[in-house]
Amino acid sequence: MQFGEYLRVIRTARGITALELGKMVGTTGQYITQTEQGKLKAPNKEMVLKIAGALDANASELWGIAAIERYEDWCKKEGIEPEKSQTFFQAARYDKKMATHKKRSFM
Repeated sequence: MQFGEYLRVIRTARGITALELGKMVGTTGQYITQTEQGKLKAPNKEMVLKIAGALDANASELWGIAAIERYEDWCKKEGIEPEKSQTFFQAARYDKKMATHKKRSFM
C-alpha cells in the first residue's frame, strides 16, 4: 500500500476531512488530497510526524511507509534500481575509502 492510500484509510477512519487534517498540520486540504491521490511524493519526516500526531497514528509505521516510497523515488530519479541500490552504496563507500587511502599514500 502506498503512503497516500494508507493516509486516506487512517484519516477517514478517524472521521477527519482532508481540509481539517491540513489545518491541523499547517498545510492545505489540497496538499493532503493530492498526497493521498499519489500526485505528490510522500512527505518528509517532519510532516509525517505532524500527520501521525494529528491522527493519533503510529508514527514509526507511517514514517516507514513514507521513507520507503521516498527512497524508491530517489532511486528512480538517479537511475538506480532499488533492488540493486545496496550494491551501488557499497561501491560508493569503497570508492570513498580508496580515495582516502590514495590521498594518505601521497602525503
